[in-house]
Amino acid sequence: VRVIDLSGAFRLRDTDVFSKFYKLSHTAPELLEEAAFGLPEFFREKISAARLVSNPGCYATGALLGLLPLGELLADLDRPPIIDAKSGVSGAGGRVEDDMTNYVSVNENFKAYKVFSHQHQPEIQQYFADLSPYRTDVTGEVIFTPHLLPVNRGILSTIYLHFRKSVDAGEIQNRFSKFADGEKFVHFMEEGCLPDLKMTLNSNRVMIGAESDESGQNWVIVTSLDNLVKGASGQAIQNMNLMFGLNETLGLL
Repeated sequence: VRVIDLSGAFRLRDTDVFSKFYKLSHTAPELLEEAAFGLPEFFREKISAARLVSNPGCYATGALLGLLPLGELLADLDRPPIIDAKSGVSGAGGRVEDDMTNYVSVNENFKAYKVFSHQHQPEIQQYFADLSPYRTDVTGEVIFTPHLLPVNRGILSTIYLHFRKSVDAGEIQNRFSKFADGEKFVHFMEEGCLPDLKMTLNSNRVMIGAESDESGQNWVIVTSLDNLVKGASGQAIQNMNLMFGLNETLGLL
């Protein structure tokens, strides 16, 4: 039996961290080592061979795809990345008894929630630390704040990066463009353009844009995805296709 798990049960390797952020005791820690993280753009080979794939969180997908293509440039960051993410109400996992996602609370409103306590924060930190050269003495590899938008679906993540020295715009553009050229569902926008929510609704696409100030030290990376597709079910289908040797885009394009 091969399984794609859409919960957060197998995303974090440390069961103490899992318990802290999910408020649950882990019931299958013996499976953590074999679980493949289901972000195809970086774990394609592991996913293809895996018996158990852990589908990533929606926020983590947008954040990691906006950070990791920069590769060794991330070693020159002089402070943790700041990830300012905004999601439609379907991304907040709302329940009937939870007033936060009820219409009267969401309509004509906008707010941050689960600051420093959202379960996707350690997920982003874990894989950012695994796959990037950035290291810091500050607690945590990233600063992540989710916000709730008065819309049904979609996630827009604005990522703030500060480098020790100027980074040439061509270098940033080339890294993202080269990365996107090899991926069916990742699209990097031309200079001067940034994504919005409507660009990715009802699709498995991720749109990425980047801008800097005149110094070249301050960069803003913006990613857009549909939290219900690339952030959940679409990514699960993408992983299923890989696991069974099918065309990765089957059922998604």
